[in-house]
Amino acid sequence: MTETTPRLVAFDLMSEDPDYYFVLTTALGDFAAQARAEARDGINPESNIRWAETAEDAIYRIETALARNGKAGSAP
Repeated sequence: MTETTPRLVAFDLMSEDPDYYFVLTTALGDFAAQARAEARDGINPESNIRWAETAEDAIYRIETALARNGKAGSAP
């Protein structure tokens, strides 16, 4: 296996266009809900719960960053 260097992807959620916020948080929320549903159905429960928690943490981090900068996220 080849070692890779860490990568960073940044989205400007402070832009005037709310689409990035809406698309990212909606996709993360939908993914978390689907992963939790699959965990409840017994499909790879440990991984699905971990993935759901990761997606929910990402939403929390987005919300926290926006609140800290005085701009709450909003849907279009």
